[in-house]
Amino acid sequence: VRAWDGMLRILKEVRQSNGLPPALQFHAFGGGAEIAKQLLRYNAWFSFAGTVLKEKNARGREGLLAIPRERILLETDCPDLVGPAEYRLGLVRQKGDNKCIKSESADLRLVLKGVAQLLGVESTVLEAQLEDNFLRFHACFSPVKSEEAP
Repeated sequence: VRAWDGMLRILKEVRQSNGLPPALQFHAFGGGAEIAKQLLRYNAWFSFAGTVLKEKNARGREGLLAIPRERILLETDCPDLVGPAEYRLGLVRQKGDNKCIKSESADLRLVLKGVAQLLGVESTVLEAQLEDNFLRFHACFSPVKSEEAP
């Protein structure tokens, strides 16, 4: 999605008229730092795939570095968003006469390692942060349970 101005306009209109959901997730975020900062105003959470680790994806890395760690999630978006070779298991699928490199769910640990390096933290520290983020994000959509319920 490259229509960030339109997205921001719609988010502003929806917030003014109906209100926004408790959280928004931007899947495979590739926007830069400025867009990320604007989206944070709308309860945004940002999910990154292995593509953020590609050398040519400077804008995606810039966005990653601008986002508070409390709003970061990771994904593989398998089989479509393929990261650099060092951040995937290297599984190759045969499709007719062509070999197709695909991402796999199991690549997530390698993506975690690469993102931790970009953020300058230990993988274990980032893993704990991501687990907390996942739980907090999903709690945004969980109904509050009454203490009076059986």
